[in-house]
Amino acid sequence: MTPDSEKRLLSYVEGYVRSRVAGHDVPEPPQAEALNVSKGVFVTLRIRGELRGCIGSIEPRGTLVDLAAHMADAALADDRFIGQRIQPLELDGLEVELTILDTPRPISGVDEFEVGRDGVIIDIGGRRGVFLPQVAVEQGWTAERTFDECCRHKLGLPSGAWRLPGARLFAFGGHKIHRSSAVTD
Repeated sequence: MTPDSEKRLLSYVEGYVRSRVAGHDVPEPPQAEALNVSKGVFVTLRIRGELRGCIGSIEPRGTLVDLAAHMADAALADDRFIGQRIQPLELDGLEVELTILDTPRPISGVDEFEVGRDGVIIDIGGRRGVFLPQVAVEQGWTAERTFDECCRHKLGLPSGAWRLPGARLFAFGGHKIHRSSAVTD
């Protein structure tokens, strides 16, 4: 994606979220070939730095621009924040972050995972936990700690469960787009 198409996508999703919260008609999606690709995406919503929703799809479904809007709706309804839904009076503090995902690749363990580059998917018995690439960096975690925390917080399993026979591990890259830096990471 070009920097221009990234800015257009972010502006669209920001406008989309603002419109949904305020009860207005949502904007028309931008028309750009770069946004009609099929990629996974996560939408993270914060109010003055406080997490208020983060939902995404690892699997690409339709176009990036359509999936981003769908995930914005899902992030606004994130079950973890039922009593803290974003209200119109809070929109001045709204921060929207998009993470465009690369295709996940199977890995055998932490030796194939690089903090700062990779996100992780841990699938155990059909249950799946995911951390985006930026999570380990933001938390100051090592690769092993990232896997352990994913098991504990996303799967409700003990640390180290990712080592169990039958556990499937995947790593994926992600490209974060946000306005706070006015550029992309």
